[in-house]
Amino acid sequence: MGFDLVIVKDDDRDLWNEIVFKSNQTHLFHTWKWLKLAERFTGFKLYPILILKGHEPIGIYPIFFKKKIFKLVFSPPPYTGMSYLGPALIGYESLKEDKKLYYLSNLIKIVHKFVFSELKSSYFFSSLSPKLIDVRPYKWLGYEIKVIFHYIMNISDVEKVWKNMKKHARENIKKGIRREYTFELGNQDDIEFIYQALIGRYNIQGKKIYMELEYLKRVYKEFRDNIKIFLCKKDGNYLTGIVAICFKDKISFWIGGAKTDDTYSNDFLHWKAIEWASKNGFKYYEEFGAGTQRLARFKSKFNPELVVCFSVKKCKSYMKLAEEIYRMGRNYLRI
Repeated sequence: MGFDLVIVKDDDRDLWNEIVFKSNQTHLFHTWKWLKLAERFTGFKLYPILILKGHEPIGIYPIFFKKKIFKLVFSPPPYTGMSYLGPALIGYESLKEDKKLYYLSNLIKIVHKFVFSELKSSYFFSSLSPKLIDVRPYKWLGYEIKVIFHYIMNISDVEKVWKNMKKHARENIKKGIRREYTFELGNQDDIEFIYQALIGRYNIQGKKIYMELEYLKRVYKEFRDNIKIFLCKKDGNYLTGIVAICFKDKISFWIGGAKTDDTYSNDFLHWKAIEWASKNGFKYYEEFGAGTQRLARFKSKFNPELVVCFSVKKCKSYMKLAEEIYRMGRNYLRI
């Protein structure tokens, strides 16, 4: 019984979302609504790929296609804040090793053929879920593989989290409490403060944010049950804020938390966010991006577990030169 590739239509979005919630390799980014939102704001065309073995769905692979000078395929598309996307299989963890490799290899081969033979793409980039670490099928197909780092914490027992974090962080949090900082849940009106704070911080670093404010506001509007705005204030005035994503048993620190002139506010805010998440039934607190030394230094003070995941890339030889020229000529931050 062979494998088949199907492009899912809007009428079958419920089937797609059912797979998203069944797979352990998915995030809120994989949901039909978020994918369509990314398609709308990026101008890329979404190909929501479903792989069948006979009549049984075995996995999905959402990809985004755009033809500019070259034909490009991304998963996820740039400037959307989707930290990872890529393939997701159903029941992968329960399979024996030979079946895992068989299913994953065939899924990747079929999508690879679709990208380069059907779409005739010159470039394919995919950032993979931390739950999918077997990148051998990509290696065997000649992909470049890059390691990416995130952090994750088990927050089921907040007292244990408190005891295990760095003493300096605990002192900063206590100072925030003594200074009468307040922790608040925000709303859509507070997103602009977080966004502008990031712009200010990145301007200092000579970087630019390409993700649109309107896109952030739309994400919040479409996912009110999943998106949480956490704020730290003093006497009613903003100090700092973060946007977090709730999905399954995990809450992810998504964007925000820009460095401030205040020494204690970000430590205070992260701790209060962890407390809130634990009290509201979440088991894990995920922090995207631990590959930059400065950011890793801040995030590591909470004693999280390092998570290794991968991005994969394959392109025509002339695209490597085009990519290098692009990077040399433009400072950009993909968030």
